[in-house]
Amino acid sequence: AEKLRTSGELAQARAICEKLTAKHPDYMMALHTLGLICADMRDYPQALGCLIRAIMLNPRHWQAYTALSGVYLAMGALEIAAQTLEQAAKINPEDAGIFTTLGEIYRNQREYELAAEAFRKALLLDRAQWAAEIGLADCCVQLGEFAAAAAAARNVVKQRPHSIRPFYLLTSLPA
Repeated sequence: AEKLRTSGELAQARAICEKLTAKHPDYMMALHTLGLICADMRDYPQALGCLIRAIMLNPRHWQAYTALSGVYLAMGALEIAAQTLEQAAKINPEDAGIFTTLGEIYRNQREYELAAEAFRKALLLDRAQWAAEIGLADCCVQLGEFAAAAAAARNVVKQRPHSIRPFYLLTSLPA
């Protein structure tokens, strides 16, 4: 089912998982995969139910929390998405992607200090997280930390020299 999901054959993947979960309602990974499939199909209410049930069966499965957070984001529930990612980070504090996404959520909510902290954690875990670096640069501009913003934007230019965003940030900084 997962192979079908990743190859884009969502209807077939869903059918397999629905049969599995009908026969084995406590099969946590089938619920997780079905939640991902439903999210891919933009059936967010169904995805929500599957992922919550998966977490009920295994409350230490950080991937289920990140998937659930993605569903909350798609539904526009930013605050609960952030809380869900925070739970995932408690379970797996070594995943830079969790902190990058958490930083994006906070930045969208204009919580720049929280966002900058999350982006810094992501970068401590993985220096190649250019999205965290550009997010950090943007937060630093908003917080008036212009030297830090310039340093972060320069790091993005080194990693992705064709990206326009860091150049825009650099031109918006005071001389």
